[in-house]
Amino acid sequence: MTGLGVVFVGLLALFTGSCGTPTGPSATLLQLSLASTNVVAGASSEGTLTLSGAAPSGGVPVTISSSDGAAAVPASLTVSAGSSTATFTIQTRVVAADTNATITVAVGGQTRAVMLHIIAPVPMSGTHSCELMTEHSSSPILRQRERRERDGAGGPSERE
Repeated sequence: MTGLGVVFVGLLALFTGSCGTPTGPSATLLQLSLASTNVVAGASSEGTLTLSGAAPSGGVPVTISSSDGAAAVPASLTVSAGSSTATFTIQTRVVAADTNATITVAVGGQTRAVMLHIIAPVPMSGTHSCELMTEHSSSPILRQRERRERDGAGGPSERE
């Protein structure tokens, strides 16, 4: 090759990877968030990961893990080409006591983690029942409420 050909090949090598495809700044992992960080055992939450930019052709592979088996996550997902976010479901299992699980996502060498608090159901006893309530309209909790059957002798009946 002559001088101009060598310069052209040198510039082409500078702007392409070893496979001949253009390379550029890769999307980095910016954030991991949960729709709800407090979940009643047996319910699910949704995780969302955000990249710094759109995923390239072929997408961006992501690994997902949970520190506790009470919070089940998919092992992996791929952020679709052109997208900068991806969502996944975290399904919780019934636990005997309140439990914390760390949900971690990894893209390349970068990781982000968030804490998921799994709230154990309140044990039922006697004539009590459990119902799902919302504390401050944002975090779900279980609250016991006593159900009383009225026989008419202890006060007015519910039918009155």
